[in-house]
Amino acid sequence: MTDPRRTLWLALVLVLVLVLDVGVWASAQRAEAPLPDWSGFATEVPDTVVVTRSEVVTRLTRSGETWRVEAPYADKADADAVEALLASVGSAVLLEARVDDDPETHGTYGLDGLDPIRVEVLAAERRLAELYVGFDGPGRTTFVRLPGADDVYRSRLGGRALADRSPGAWRDPTILDRDPADVLGVRFDQPAGSVSLVRSAGLGGGSGWTMQGRPDLPLDEASIDAVVDAFAHLSALEVLPSAPTELAEPALVVSILFADGTETLGFVALRGQAFGLREADGRAFRVRSELLAAVSRPADAWRDRTLLRLDPSALTQLTLREPDRETTLERVDGTWTVTRPVGIDVDTEHAGRAARFLAAVEVEGWAVVPPEEAGFPSATRIVIRGQGEHVLELGERVPGRPPGREALFVRLASDPERIGALPVRTWTSLRRAWAR
Repeated sequence: MTDPRRTLWLALVLVLVLVLDVGVWASAQRAEAPLPDWSGFATEVPDTVVVTRSEVVTRLTRSGETWRVEAPYADKADADAVEALLASVGSAVLLEARVDDDPETHGTYGLDGLDPIRVEVLAAERRLAELYVGFDGPGRTTFVRLPGADDVYRSRLGGRALADRSPGAWRDPTILDRDPADVLGVRFDQPAGSVSLVRSAGLGGGSGWTMQGRPDLPLDEASIDAVVDAFAHLSALEVLPSAPTELAEPALVVSILFADGTETLGFVALRGQAFGLREADGRAFRVRSELLAAVSRPADAWRDRTLLRLDPSALTQLTLREPDRETTLERVDGTWTVTRPVGIDVDTEHAGRAARFLAAVEVEGWAVVPPEEAGFPSATRIVIRGQGEHVLELGERVPGRPPGREALFVRLASDPERIGALPVRTWTSLRRAWAR
C-alpha cells in the first residue's frame, strides 16, 4: 500500500515543478516577444520637451537655436542638458530588453508612485515620444516604461540623471562667461578681513599678481589664476527661483574688476551648501562649496607655497633625523646611497624622487598657528646639504583633517614663523627614500 504522506509530497513537488516551468516559460516568452517599434526621431526637429518630476512640470521650448524654460518660470535653458536628453530619448536603439510586465513590481524599478519621471517630446504640438524613467539598472542601463502599458524595459537612456533635474537645474547655469585674461583685479570681502589682488604688468609682456597693501609679499600665482578662471567662467549647479534671505547680508563678497566695470557676487554657506547672488541681474544660484573654501582664507594664505627651492643637481646629502634613529643618503657618482648606518639598501628610484621634491618643497597651504601649537621645535628633521645647509622640520598633525586628507605642520628652521601643511601621504612616500 502506498504511503499517503509520500503521495502528498510527490504531488506537491509535481505542482512546484509545473509552477516553476510555467514561470520559466512565461519569462522566456516575455523576453522573446518583439520590442515595441521605437524608431526615434532622427528626422524630426523637436521644439518642446515636458519633464514631470514628483508632480512638478518643467516645460522647455525651442526658439530658433535657443532653448528656454517656459514653465514654471521664464529663463534661458541649459541647451546642453536638453540636447543630451533628446539625443538619448531619440535614439533608435533606446530599448534593450523587456524585463517585467507585472504592475505589482513597478516600484522595484522606480516606476510607481512619485518615483518615475515622465518625459514628453513634441514637435509642433505633435507627440514624438513619451516614456516614464525609473531607476538605473545593471550595466549602465535605466528602467523605463511606456504610457498605457505595464511592460518594463531595460534601456540605453544614459542614466536617470539626464531627466532627474529640478526646474532650476534646467536653467542656463552660466553666471559669468568672461575671458580670465581681462580680469584686472579681484577683491574678497569677508568678516576675517579683505584681500585685494591686482594684476600687474610683468617683464616680457607677461603678467603677475600683487596684493594691495603688501606689494612685496610673494604670491601663489597659479592658485590665483585658477580662482580667477573659476569666477570668470562661473557656472551654477542650479539657478534658484529666489534668493535665500541670508544673501541680503552675504558672508563673502567677491568683486571682479574688468576694464568695462565691476562684477559683484555675494555668497553664503547654508546647511552644507553654497549659494550666490549676482548683483547685476539679481540671479540667485547654488555653486560648489569648494569654490567658497578656495577663497575664504586670510591674506597670508595667498602667499607663494614654495617653502624651499634649490638646484637639484647641487644636492649632495640628505639626512633624516627621527627621535630613535638617523639615516644619511649621499650622492656618490650620481647615485644616491645610504652611507650611515651601513648595510642598508636604498631604492634609488625613491631616493631620486625624494631629492627632486626636497629641491623644490611646496606646501599644501599656509597655517596661521603659533609654532609651539604646531609641534615646533621638532626632533623629526630632514637636513638638506647642497647650496648650503637647510633644515626641514616636521611637526604635529594638522587638526580637523578628514581621512585621506591628513597633513603635518612643516617649516624651515631658518624661517620659524612660516609654517605650512605637508600631506601625510607625501611624508610617507618621502620616508621610503631612507628605507623607513
